Amino acid sequence: MGLVLGQQTEAANLIIGRLPGVQGILDGIPTAVTDQASGFVGGAAAGLANALGDWLQAAGDLPKILSDYAMALAEVDRTAAASDAAGAAGLSAAPGSSGLNLK
Repeated sequence: MGLVLGQQTEAANLIIGRLPGVQGILDGIPTAVTDQASGFVGGAAAGLANALGDWLQAAGDLPKILSDYAMALAEVDRTAAASDAAGAAGLSAAPGSSGLNLK
């Protein structure tokens, strides 16, 4: 089946539409972990805090990564459409003796 113009933009819009939910989940993680971490004390608590901090720092990049991915998906449609248009224009401008068999 090949590339279907519009589907990449549709996927990009789905991603963009879900970014607020992803951000909300990420924003709620510290509170959720804190609420459940009352049994951690001493070194275990420090280890949990360090691991959570590292994880949240890495996860904090997720919304931007998803946004960049969505933009790249939409660009695929724009590029493919432009390429199709250029190809069609080239074919219609080709002289009749070009040797192309378009049947």
